Amino acid sequence: MAQEEAVHLNISCVCLPSECSQGVRVAVTANLEGTSFQREVPIIVRLDANQQLKFLVYQVDAETEVLVRKFAEVEVSLMTLLTNPGNVALSLQQEYSDDSPHSCPYFIMELTSSSPGREPILLYRSEVAHNCENPRWREFVLPTTFFPTSTEWLLQISCFNFNNNAEDTLMGRFSTTFYQLLGTQGSNKFALRNGPKRKENASMELVQLRTREDTPSFVNLLKSGLQMHFTLAIDFTTNNGGPNTANSLHFMHPHNPNVYMNALNSVCSSIFKFDKLDRVSLLGFGAKIPPSFEFSQCFALNGDVNNSYVKGIDEVMNCYRNSAISILPYAPTEYSGVIHHVVRLAKASLRTANGFYFTLIILTNGSIKNTKDTIDTIVQASELPISIVFVALGNADNPIGTAGDASKLLHLVSPSLKSSKNTPLRREVVSLAVNNQAHAHPTLDNSSLAQKVLSSIPRQATLWELQRRTN
Repeated sequence: MAQEEAVHLNISCVCLPSECSQGVRVAVTANLEGTSFQREVPIIVRLDANQQLKFLVYQVDAETEVLVRKFAEVEVSLMTLLTNPGNVALSLQQEYSDDSPHSCPYFIMELTSSSPGREPILLYRSEVAHNCENPRWREFVLPTTFFPTSTEWLLQISCFNFNNNAEDTLMGRFSTTFYQLLGTQGSNKFALRNGPKRKENASMELVQLRTREDTPSFVNLLKSGLQMHFTLAIDFTTNNGGPNTANSLHFMHPHNPNVYMNALNSVCSSIFKFDKLDRVSLLGFGAKIPPSFEFSQCFALNGDVNNSYVKGIDEVMNCYRNSAISILPYAPTEYSGVIHHVVRLAKASLRTANGFYFTLIILTNGSIKNTKDTIDTIVQASELPISIVFVALGNADNPIGTAGDASKLLHLVSPSLKSSKNTPLRREVVSLAVNNQAHAHPTLDNSSLAQKVLSSIPRQATLWELQRRTN
């Protein structure tokens, strides 16, 4: 047996930039210049092994403490440290980004609510001003109906720096109201703050505010021929449980509807109002399907993915029941397949100019682990006449998200979303409706859920029309 002996290395690091975290992944030091820390680390020494130590410094997201990018690293032999008594100074090799700090700014405009449980509403995301420290962004148009008169809502404008292959950096933000913006003649400069501290010499200025008479509304779009196309996608992954398990979300009780049935009934009762024939495209994902039982992330519940329409609530329920008892639940949870299906429909619609606006409603338990492909398709959808609504469903035995953590599902609603190829989100395209029911009380408030699901569609359709006109 090789001889082993425990030693204690005392590691310290000084003069780090403010983005760095402490050694051995302990606490994070944020917003401090000249950061330093010291940490004692126990290590087992094996004389028969060539033990190399690698020290890495990472930039950390200030809110989530998630590692964003590697800032610097150094590698050294453990024996080098042991054979040099006293202090050993190691020079960290810093990895430089192609972008200079704060050289590629953009801003987002959101409505934020003081009421708990309400997610911010993205009204506008500007273009990225590349390599520009004093940007002047393009003018944009927003209907005044988007701005509520209630004091519950504030207008929040956040400025970010666009970083390639990393999370974008928040430079600062400020909050105001629509009426304060109207009254800022001569005093329309706002200081940017990041946390309690003001960003030195950083501000945003409203250059011009004027009215437009030709701003579209959702009602006018419908009158002018806009047609609404709805697709429902159902999560059949193992996270929901099977149809024969009493505590699952897909449990087929002989008399009582399950959680997914209640959601389907609620949503369909509202979206059928947009179609004279009560039709909806009905998809499933996350299961092995008959007859070959190959795994699929996008399949039609009526068996025909090229014509997945079903008519009326009875046919919706029959297709759902037949699918739930015939498929084999599988994993992982992945939304990109059903989103890509609607993206193809939207692209074909634009080529033929037939005036469709597509809404994809995804009923899901939300247990997604890898969001890369989903984010890529969401960013692609933001260029098209598409809205995506995630309806998160759960109960006491099947909580929403992975082990009750819905943070990755919430990340899909982020206004600073960008694809793996660094393509930024163009406009608000995703919304989230959460309906977490205890299994003992599975009945949903139909009108409440339907209102949550459809509340963002008129705004997003109007934003699409404004985007189309400015392209």
